[in-house]
Amino acid sequence: MHSGAENMSRSLLRLSSVAALVLALSISGQHCRAMDRWAALSQLESGDDDSVRGAAGEVSRYQVRPEIWEQYAEAKMNWRAPADALLVAQRIMKHRCAEFERAFRRQPNDFEFYILWNAPARIGDPAKAVRERAARFSNLVSKPGYIRTLPPERSTWSPGIPEQKRTGTLGTAAGHGRPAAPARCTQQTET
Repeated sequence: MHSGAENMSRSLLRLSSVAALVLALSISGQHCRAMDRWAALSQLESGDDDSVRGAAGEVSRYQVRPEIWEQYAEAKMNWRAPADALLVAQRIMKHRCAEFERAFRRQPNDFEFYILWNAPARIGDPAKAVRERAARFSNLVSKPGYIRTLPPERSTWSPGIPEQKRTGTLGTAAGHGRPAAPARCTQQTET
């Protein structure tokens, strides 16, 4: 038989074990919020660094080529200012997404959104490195617990569109003229 002190000690040990288990389960069961597209894009492109310049002279936390920045930014905008950088990135993608929607009759998914950002002219045939980054981007903005996998090699991959529709002006007209009508894909993604 056990003494009262031993029983009390065992009860406290069991209680603390149960409490630890409940705490661990509650922490692991919490839903982490996915990033919105803009936060994920900034994180992936520059690590949220507003002053970084890319190897080809890209500017802002979103790594925009200088000639593209000039086409979409107002003269007073500063690429080091997060709000200005976001507005310019949204203008660029508003145009690219509108072109995508006209060509494919749907909004781009997260994977395609990144390809439109990084290599718009290659939407139907992205390089492996771009596909890998697009998969990472998709994972950042996806709902918790859902991991997208990398699509197969580009020879068999397409964004769900027949071959004849994969040719078009995506990327070639993105910097010409004024941005097109508002595209829904420039809004925040739902989490």
